[in-house]
Amino acid sequence: MRMEPYFRLTVLTEYMRGTTFELTGEVHACGRNRKDCAITINDPSVSGLHCNFVKRVASYYVIDLGSTNGTRVDNVPIVVETRLKSGDIVTVGAVEMMYQSNEKATQKNSVIDRTGIDLGKYDPTDTIVTQTMNVSGMGNLDPFHRIEKRPLLARRLTQTVIATLVALIIALTAYLVYCVKTPVQQHQSPVSALKR
Repeated sequence: MRMEPYFRLTVLTEYMRGTTFELTGEVHACGRNRKDCAITINDPSVSGLHCNFVKRVASYYVIDLGSTNGTRVDNVPIVVETRLKSGDIVTVGAVEMMYQSNEKATQKNSVIDRTGIDLGKYDPTDTIVTQTMNVSGMGNLDPFHRIEKRPLLARRLTQTVIATLVALIIALTAYLVYCVKTPVQQHQSPVSALKR
């Protein structure tokens, strides 16, 4: 019994989680523009025409169309068309989608291990999702994920060093200004004063 091939993108990002886009044609445009895009994602991080999903032989490739926020596959920015494998996480702007297919390529990690989300248990028609989903592997949704988060002690030490340097610079500047404005007086050494 031979299964029909299927290719789909399932959105993982919170407010659209579970939305599925079936890839059945040769080219699927992805972006915010409803008129030109088969895959419409209404998110400010997504460009009007963001990327294309193009079918070549028995797989899909993703091609970035010069989008503002870029396209990534498994958190790696793409610069040329990139072949998708089942289980790949495609990030369009800040929206994550999982590419799924029944192609025979072996997967190093299962989808659940990589994302912490079992979409087989997710029913988009439910109004309340009772299961808790572990989304710790989706840290790139944090808008501050690129900012280094140093420990409090290191931050305080850095602030103390900077404050000390600023105080030294101010004191040195004040001393130099005082020395320039005050005329140099001839001082007698204690020895010459005794000789008189």
